[in-house]
Amino acid sequence: MPDKDRERYCLSQLRKCLSAIPAVEPFEPEPPDFLFRTDDGNLGIELTSFFYPPDPSEQPQQQLQSLRKYITKKAEEFHAEAGGPALYVSVYFNDHYQLRNKDVARIAGQLANSVLAASVPRVLQAQNVYLSSSMELPPEIIDVRVNGSVDGTDRLWYATSSGWVAPISPDHVQLEINRKLPKAVAARKLCDEFWLVIVNDAFEKGAPAELTDAARTHTYTHTFDRLLWLEPHIPRVLDLRCSPDLAP
Repeated sequence: MPDKDRERYCLSQLRKCLSAIPAVEPFEPEPPDFLFRTDDGNLGIELTSFFYPPDPSEQPQQQLQSLRKYITKKAEEFHAEAGGPALYVSVYFNDHYQLRNKDVARIAGQLANSVLAASVPRVLQAQNVYLSSSMELPPEIIDVRVNGSVDGTDRLWYATSSGWVAPISPDHVQLEINRKLPKAVAARKLCDEFWLVIVNDAFEKGAPAELTDAARTHTYTHTFDRLLWLEPHIPRVLDLRCSPDLAP
């Protein structure tokens, strides 16, 4: 997780869920991401973002979501340049369509024109309006929800997907653990206790995904003192099991 501001936000959400994290301000030695030095010993916490891996034939979800956000941003700009009112717009993309850079201008232009042509609310208190695929939306978009602005000036266009949520299996989690195991070697030199926190954020770039029941109860292979699954947008944290033979 290379974004330090993002790491600090996730740590603050983790602290809301766990009283075991020392109240002192941490160091950031890299690795681990955070090091808490207390009279009782040193606690290291390493954070890693989980992104659902695509099938070989599919577009990577980080790339796909970045393009969705860019298309939506360009549509907002086109709409404003054409004199459209300030609005709150949620754009629901069709998960079955891949996107390419060459598609951005076309999709953004069609989206902006559809919103411009619609009868939209001008104040937040008015009933929201839905634009369906039958209203000249591009095929890559299945739905658009439009709300009026809170003050006639503030505007926000937001990209999302059609609602499919990817199931996270034990294998997905174990692969992420294996990827971070080399960090433990260097971090252990500074830590008496070392935690790995896997972050699954609904507002990150990857595909919407959630742990299956099997993944929640599975016993994982790792050498961390504690393995945690964090959903910072809620916030919620789950302790994942470790094989007793491999626990430090």
